[in-house]
Amino acid sequence: LIVRLSDQSGINTSTVGVGHRLEARISDPDETIDLSNYYRSDLDTYRSGEVRYPLTDLPEGRHTVTVRAWDIQNNSSQAEIAFEVRTAGALEVLRPMNVPDPFAERTTFTFQRVSTDPIDVEVRIYSVAGRLLQTLSETGIVDRFVQLPWDGRDREGDRVANGVYFYRISARNIDGSQHAEAIGKLAVVR
Repeated sequence: LIVRLSDQSGINTSTVGVGHRLEARISDPDETIDLSNYYRSDLDTYRSGEVRYPLTDLPEGRHTVTVRAWDIQNNSSQAEIAFEVRTAGALEVLRPMNVPDPFAERTTFTFQRVSTDPIDVEVRIYSVAGRLLQTLSETGIVDRFVQLPWDGRDREGDRVANGVYFYRISARNIDGSQHAEAIGKLAVVR
């Protein structure tokens, strides 16, 4: 868990006041964690800093974390974020999308995955009629956040026309024993 904090009047990290500690509340299991001792101020300022706390032994599934902090004038603020814990197992293409969408000149196909084992990725872009317009591929990717850029051109080098298109992302591990796919659509607007 990494939390960036800033406040003009300063961050309260004192644990003397009851209920005024820097804390995180994790759902499932319902647990409150005192983060006060994990806060580190930025160099030469009391107005901003960072918390780094290792979240371990969370069960697989969807969770939320709510962080609450106080400034030195006893004003509190909180933020919440949802996240998902997955075990490294079968190859999956998680949250596939292209950014930006719609796009005018270029876009980037992205997805997430759990493992850092090398994979080969292929993105095929199709017209609504099912005609293959372009194939993008990259091998040996080890990133968990995978990105493949596209310049909006077909196999002949021409820009594709305004409209809606479909894409298929295929990921395969190096030895070919695992394979995953995802299908999506995108729009070109100039």
